[in-house]
Amino acid sequence: MQSRKNSKVAWISLFAVISFLLGNYGLYDVIGLTNESFQTLLNLIFATLTAFGVWNNPTNKTGF
Repeated sequence: MQSRKNSKVAWISLFAVISFLLGNYGLYDVIGLTNESFQTLLNLIFATLTAFGVWNNPTNKTGF
């Protein structure tokens, strides 16, 4: 059984909740992000994850 601190899904969920709270209460300005810069950041993260999904080889357990 995997512990929660090592679970990728748990960390992604925590990130989503924190992002939701930051956006909901207007805290982006406090940390220096605008809505546009946060959207750009998310676009870059999603593009990186998409590229990882395209180049990933699920049949190779030892490599990428």
